[in-house]
Amino acid sequence: MVRGYCECFELLQQGCQKRGKDERINKSGRRIDGSDSHSGGRDDDWSYISSGVFRFAVQSPLYWTEELSRYSFVYVVFIGSAWAGKNHMHLGVDYFTLKLPDSVMRVLRVILDCLILAFSAVIVAAGVLVVPVNLKQSSPALHIPMGAVYAAIPIGFGLLFVYYLEHLLNDLNTWKQP
Repeated sequence: MVRGYCECFELLQQGCQKRGKDERINKSGRRIDGSDSHSGGRDDDWSYISSGVFRFAVQSPLYWTEELSRYSFVYVVFIGSAWAGKNHMHLGVDYFTLKLPDSVMRVLRVILDCLILAFSAVIVAAGVLVVPVNLKQSSPALHIPMGAVYAAIPIGFGLLFVYYLEHLLNDLNTWKQP
């Protein structure tokens, strides 16, 4: 069947409740592999609230809050997508594959991992070429280099590449086992 939003939300809640032993934590105590991608949402909340306060209470709207929200959303999308790939939470149609024999499903899983690895590698390579070109251009309101914004693409797909490489190695290891 189609894995829908409800199932993904439940898996997300379970993943947030359980902390794995392979959890990578930086000095501030936050995970650095994508599960902390919700911080972009907190930035959005802060910018929306401050924009409203300044627009109506101070009569001088903040001009940069929309841009901050947009750019933080870009990072949340790409890093969150990598995190979803790590946890096998992307939408997928498995109605027909569940009816296949286990040996065929293993082969399909390896093929899918290879296809996602190839696609991720192409996007990372293209993103690495695009980022330096856009470092000279700055954003209109925040005056940050647009290359920093476009860097979300190779970062997110680089993480996705690493996670699917891990999936491929795990799938190949389970293939060798009886």
